[in-house]
Amino acid sequence: MRPAGSRAVTSLAVVGVVFLFTLAAQLRSVWLQAAGCGLAGLLVVSWLAVAFGAGCQVTMEHGDDLVAGVPAQIRVVVENRSSRRSRAMVVRYELASSRPLLPPLTVYVDPLSGGGRTQVLASVTPIGRGEVTGGRWSVERIGPFGFFSARHTRTTGKHVMVAPAQAAALVLPLGGEPAGPAGSARHAPARAGLDVQGAREWRPGDGVRHVHWRSTARTGRLTVLEREEPARTALGVLVIGTSGKPRFEAMVAVAAATVGRAVADGVECYAWIEQPGEGCMGRLAGRLEDAVAHDLVDG
Repeated sequence: MRPAGSRAVTSLAVVGVVFLFTLAAQLRSVWLQAAGCGLAGLLVVSWLAVAFGAGCQVTMEHGDDLVAGVPAQIRVVVENRSSRRSRAMVVRYELASSRPLLPPLTVYVDPLSGGGRTQVLASVTPIGRGEVTGGRWSVERIGPFGFFSARHTRTTGKHVMVAPAQAAALVLPLGGEPAGPAGSARHAPARAGLDVQGAREWRPGDGVRHVHWRSTARTGRLTVLEREEPARTALGVLVIGTSGKPRFEAMVAVAAATVGRAVADGVECYAWIEQPGEGCMGRLAGRLEDAVAHDLVDG
């Protein structure tokens, strides 16, 4: 790390030194020379403290799976591996993504004694959905009086995924019956098969071809045969739009919650997310998005 001056403060200090020495030469004033030497000494002390300061190791820890809109904890651990006292530090962290997933994080760390260790917990709320496999963080050591600082930047290959924001799932009539409240059991209709597992009363959604007429005539109630296994219901979800737009992100959140509930209920799910771009589906997605936007404006 090479020490670098803080542009405003250091420039002002250097201009002050030059001004004091120039004025002292014109006025032949010893006091102005002493003031200029003192200010120059402060600049030298600040530079030396940064150039030969104690080295610290900084690590950052946070979860791999985050949720948009849900606060997450980032742990910053700083360890002084030198016997000398460290300088104050500013730690900055951001993900290397094309669009913002996490807001930039800035943490101030006080000086540490030799061999000291500290940790700082920072809360950050993801602001976007997406996936990234790298990030960038920097550690800036600040010299005395703030004249000089040294920054060390590193990249990380940590995989981070931000899931869609939490949303209410749609309650869909899966299995051919009206949808009940969330978590209620559904009865799948009878299906054709080779092996008969038993007989039961007819329920809404059962096909006429599954009715066992002999048992129906004997009992006086519609009876169907259970064969092999219940019919498997499938759910297909197609979300069309452009990533980053609030309406599209809201639709993705609802679709994710709906698919998650359906999977938990044992429903086979298929999901597609198409964005305007090249290719047949990309061009179709663009046209559909334009059509929806036109309808919204007209409506």
